[in-house]
Amino acid sequence: MKHLNLAIFIAVMLITNSLYAQSKHSCSTFQISSGDTIVVGHNLDDYFTVPGIVVVNPRNIQKENISWYDLRKGKKDDQPRITWKSKYGSITYNTFGREFIDGGINEAGLYVGEMTLMETEYYTDHSKPTFYHCFWMQYLLDNYASVNEVIENLTTVCIDGHSRWHFFIADKTGDVATIEFIKGNPIIHRGENLPHKILCNSTYSSDLDSLKLYKGYGGERIIDINDKENTKRTVRATELIRIFNENKPKPIVEYSFDMLSSLNLGNNQWQVVCDLTNQKIYFKTILCSKIKYTSINEFNFDTSNQLYLDIHSDLENDITGNFKPLSAKANIKIVRKTCWAIDFGFFGNIFMKPFVVLFIGSKMSNYTSEFYLKE
Repeated sequence: MKHLNLAIFIAVMLITNSLYAQSKHSCSTFQISSGDTIVVGHNLDDYFTVPGIVVVNPRNIQKENISWYDLRKGKKDDQPRITWKSKYGSITYNTFGREFIDGGINEAGLYVGEMTLMETEYYTDHSKPTFYHCFWMQYLLDNYASVNEVIENLTTVCIDGHSRWHFFIADKTGDVATIEFIKGNPIIHRGENLPHKILCNSTYSSDLDSLKLYKGYGGERIIDINDKENTKRTVRATELIRIFNENKPKPIVEYSFDMLSSLNLGNNQWQVVCDLTNQKIYFKTILCSKIKYTSINEFNFDTSNQLYLDIHSDLENDITGNFKPLSAKANIKIVRKTCWAIDFGFFGNIFMKPFVVLFIGSKMSNYTSEFYLKE
């Protein structure tokens, strides 16, 4: 058993190091509006073709928190626990199967998403329940309807995980907040402290400082929205938002995809646009550039079954009828597929990847089921 635990530990560290190295400069998220319509756009960028699924998560499911420590050990210890019943149904886009979300929206109109921030040091308090960062985002979608509710309850639990992330939170009223954890302290930008609703991979305050160097924002430099090499994404995105607000050159969803393409630095994998007002989610990927969409209003969230669709499916337009049940067997295949896609390095690919795909993939999938409690 000791040797097995050591193998598990090594495999987890290989996954961690691979993801950590490949995602240092990835992802962009913004919010724009047109009339009463509120839209969030998100790029997932990485240096390998990221498998994934779009998941329909039902309401009224009893759950319990799982931490990164729990996942690494493969068992729960005596850490503080919190249980809840999902209040809201949601649609999320996931990497390692169920609950391993990268972001999503719920039926109340709340959006939650992540981006890498290397300066991140998560808030810790050993007297409070701790969530693995993906599961924490699902917890927010399960329980809260607004940015205000998220902020009010931010420090009631703690976050850990293998990645250093900051978060973009938005709701259908137009409220937006960015949440960062710097030296263990939560840093929130919202309202007057969030003049430009864009977040990439630097702290929000440092991006504001960069923006002040440019004409129209306090400085003298000219913004070239096509200069990807010398102009930061946040600067170009802020200018693109200004152009949209002044001219409305295209319908809001179409313009959002144009913005995401403009922010692509060559390693974009997924593009997701969430219409919080009309409760629709649109997406396309590196393997299928056709825009697909579905609507929260089309699903029955009172069922106990999760549904899923391969995010790279070769489909177009309304794909609501193509979702199928996310069984335990299907979830294991999804987790293994993502593990197989990761580059572990030359020796890791030869000696560790087969073990990771066959054993760790199953273990991760099976352990995630412990997130759910029998009533």
